[in-house]
Amino acid sequence: MPETRYSVSIHEVIERRDIYRREFGLNAFCGDGGLYVSAEPVSGLMMPRSLAVRVLAAEGLAPVPVVSIHSTVWMLLGDGPTSLGESGRIAMRLLRFGVMVVVPRGVIGLPTPGDPVRVWIRPPQGRTRPGVPALADAIIAAATTIRGRHDR
Repeated sequence: MPETRYSVSIHEVIERRDIYRREFGLNAFCGDGGLYVSAEPVSGLMMPRSLAVRVLAAEGLAPVPVVSIHSTVWMLLGDGPTSLGESGRIAMRLLRFGVMVVVPRGVIGLPTPGDPVRVWIRPPQGRTRPGVPALADAIIAAATTIRGRHDR
């Protein structure tokens, strides 16, 4: 198994991988420098932190796991979509708001022991995640509100 870039025991990494699998339903695997999950059936939506904060304030969403992948970029994790067609349609709707969708068969980097870059802002709460279509609607609503304020 590849080593992480940081001083950490491989046992810590494997233990975290097993927690992701057992408790959060993420089919995590060890890869080059960390832990990852394939974007199927989980998807990642990367966006500016300021937009993510507004999305998380939306009412009615299931608990949303959030990973910081940079000080200004957060990734929200949601369930599905599992088809490239649906992912593509959602990605096109969100691109104008600066949101990138990790499509099926893509790879999502997960927080890994010893890696200070990817950290949980909001860790998963069990196996419950909102669906990507619901997240997309919340993102569009939040982004539209932000743009509406800037247009005044």
